[in-house]
Amino acid sequence: MHVSSLSFSRPFAFLLAATGIWLAAVWFVQQGPAIDPAVVSVGVVLDLTVLVPLLYYLLLVRGRGWPGITVVPVFVVSTWAASALVPADQHALLGTLRTLAVPAAELILLGVIGVKAGRAVRVASNERASGADRYAAFQAAAHSVVPVPGAARAAAFELALLYYAGAGAWKKPLYGPETFTSHRRSGYGAIVGAVLLAGVGELVAGHVLLSLWSTTAAWVHAALSVYGLLWFWGDYQALRHRPTVLTATHLEVRLGLRWTVAAPLRQFARVERVPKTWQASDESVYLNAVPLGAAPTHVIHLTAPLDAEGLYGRRRSVTAVGLYVDEPERFEAALVAAQRRLA
Repeated sequence: MHVSSLSFSRPFAFLLAATGIWLAAVWFVQQGPAIDPAVVSVGVVLDLTVLVPLLYYLLLVRGRGWPGITVVPVFVVSTWAASALVPADQHALLGTLRTLAVPAAELILLGVIGVKAGRAVRVASNERASGADRYAAFQAAAHSVVPVPGAARAAAFELALLYYAGAGAWKKPLYGPETFTSHRRSGYGAIVGAVLLAGVGELVAGHVLLSLWSTTAAWVHAALSVYGLLWFWGDYQALRHRPTVLTATHLEVRLGLRWTVAAPLRQFARVERVPKTWQASDESVYLNAVPLGAAPTHVIHLTAPLDAEGLYGRRRSVTAVGLYVDEPERFEAALVAAQRRLA
């Protein structure tokens, strides 16, 4: 009984405290010239946008174990309430907070997902040699935080891209006996190197030229260029760390973060080794899960459509998958052995 009443009292205590703060804010604003309007505006804004979310965090997130991400809508509502109370000519501080609100909320969201994914990876650390996937950990963490599946997949993609661009560059990939890489002989590494070299030159030259016209345009161009370079670098590192994996029942075809499709071995109609000049007869149902600059070594034809997951969680249905592997003979032998075990 004591625990139940305590659990009930925390939301009630927050509602009571928040209502008191809002009523006090209304009273101070209505005092007019009796109190310096600038002082009142700063106090009201800080009380509503800082104190109220802080109380929510202490009483309900820490006290009741509510999801930390729910602080974000409390902050948004508090900011809206402050903008409705504070006179328009005293919105300087509020305008700054509104400007920072969206990137701050995004950083908080990505931070929560990152922490959850880090915990999942640590728990599964003993499975890394057998193909444990960090991208899957990011996706699981994102879905536990973000209620909208599409947004969760997009957030997981962004975090995974940043992870592979950073930690992936110096961490050595761990490959098991049933993993098949596609970055060693495909030539994609050389393409990425050329893109990065050209991109750095374009970044510097473009920034100098644009700064003569507009400082803002120059920095926007610089930010987009840096993101593009980071994208290519992270994509290549993801290709190194996320090889295609053959399990007892599935072949999970991975092209870095660009495509992932888990194909059950029992749904294989046939697997053919194809020449470099091979062309798909129906592009609408064919997935080209091949590094840029390479041609597929094999094409898997399926008996039923499967969903493939692409950039930012985009989905498409396919009945044939083209893939490139650095060791085609070893891949074929492993696939034949796995299918015989299932027979």
